[in-house]
Amino acid sequence: MKTKVLIVEDEAIVAADLANKLEHLGYRVIGSAAGGEKAIAIAADQRPAIVLMDIRLHGNLDGIETAERMRRGYAIPVVYLTAHSDPDTLTRAFGTEPFGYILKPFVDRELKTQIEISLYKHRTETALRENEERLRLAAEAAGFGTFDIDLVTGKVYWSDEAKQIIAIDTPAKHAIGSEPGRIQANNYERIEAAIRRSINQLDETTISAEYSIARPGGEVGWVLARGRALFAGEGESRRATRAIGTIVDITTAKQASERLRQRQEELEKLNQELDDINRGVVSLYAELDYKARELRRADEIKTRFLSNISHEFRTPLNSIFALSSLLLDRADGELTSEQEKQVGFIRKAADSLLELVNDLLDLAKIRAGKIEVRPVEFEAANLFSALRGMLRSLLVNEAVKLVFEEPEGMPVLYTDEGKVAQILRNFISNALKFTERGEVRVNARYNDDEGSGTVTFTVSDTGVGIPPKDQEKIFEEFTQLENPAQSQFKGTGLGLPLCRKLAELMGGRIELTSEVGVGSKFSVILPARYQPENDARSVKASLAVLSETIE
Repeated sequence: MKTKVLIVEDEAIVAADLANKLEHLGYRVIGSAAGGEKAIAIAADQRPAIVLMDIRLHGNLDGIETAERMRRGYAIPVVYLTAHSDPDTLTRAFGTEPFGYILKPFVDRELKTQIEISLYKHRTETALRENEERLRLAAEAAGFGTFDIDLVTGKVYWSDEAKQIIAIDTPAKHAIGSEPGRIQANNYERIEAAIRRSINQLDETTISAEYSIARPGGEVGWVLARGRALFAGEGESRRATRAIGTIVDITTAKQASERLRQRQEELEKLNQELDDINRGVVSLYAELDYKARELRRADEIKTRFLSNISHEFRTPLNSIFALSSLLLDRADGELTSEQEKQVGFIRKAADSLLELVNDLLDLAKIRAGKIEVRPVEFEAANLFSALRGMLRSLLVNEAVKLVFEEPEGMPVLYTDEGKVAQILRNFISNALKFTERGEVRVNARYNDDEGSGTVTFTVSDTGVGIPPKDQEKIFEEFTQLENPAQSQFKGTGLGLPLCRKLAELMGGRIELTSEVGVGSKFSVILPARYQPENDARSVKASLAVLSETIE
């Protein structure tokens, strides 16, 4: 693409001759103007790459003033054309920073050379201005300033950003004699002197140091100066001639670093306190572990004691049962009504004591891990039939009915039938004891949701009910609640705790819902088919793998 040239010449013949020369030299002339106003209008519209400007023009604007307006408004390079070379004209022309000056008449080679030099100079200056602006914007965005110290002449350049960083306010805001002005001048001098001192080796070219600065109001700030030293000469004559670099405000970073150091000291102190606490906790755990071992040992001793005592009680109890049976059967003759009544009291007390002994033995076996689950296949209907006949003797209150619902949809169960019966006997006997009127209802329900395969045996009554605060307490050993019915029926406080342990032994659990004055519902939920603990874990793992495979 040819370079566009605008000719501003008030003599038409000279303008035409110049245009012809330029066309032959390979340029494209976009127009010619005899006055300054028209020249400015063409320049605004066509934006030529260069303007050849005659100093003497017709109109209100001469060539020098026209060139100045073009330079300020459009940054277009101007080369003056004139037959005059007097000092005053040249002085005015040079004030507009022209890119060239050609005397008439024109020589083709000189004309082309001057144009090309002017274009090159304009491109170079434009690139330099763009780089300077880019550097200024980058420094402003990054928050750092620049410095340039001539170590030979002593001349120092600080960018505006550097001046703001060093003393917040620029020097133009305060006279040197004022307090802020003195602070600024002192900061400049201190940092300049420090930078000079940092260049103390012939091969040291890197500058990187932190400096404290004073700020108005007595505050202390910190700056980081980084740069390079330029050297000249060889051997003994080698010396640093210039130091250039950047300066950045690191006050906030220093303050954060100080806070971090303080926090680190606090953390170290806290860690020391935690170490002391940990040592105390370790010591406490050791003591607790010792106490736990002592408690386990005491529990084992108690279990053995209960087991031994229970066994020892069985012999005299059996004798009491045998003798009372003989007396009630009139083996040694008739009894008076009072004698029969007293023997009945003996038999009843022996029954209560035997129940306590049996419960103690079962608890001792469970704690010792000696009780076993003996699973067999049985039907719930047969179990209910056996319980109905076994517990008929407990129906001493005609106002209370014992109802067994016929199980429906129940599969054949595989678990410890004896322990299931023992749990249900306890539930039913408790319900009959604490129900004055209404009914005690027994049912069974099979649940196969999500393949769980569980059976729920439920005993519900219309008795006195249990307050919410006591519903967990009744499963604690030797615990009995205070209520009017308790005075008539004394228990051991071991039945429900034993039931819970038996249910857990068979892989199940016990649930209770109750409302005072409405009644209670005890449920035992058991797997329909009992599996030892190890086998159950294996089956669960297999089902999990199968489920992941299907997904």
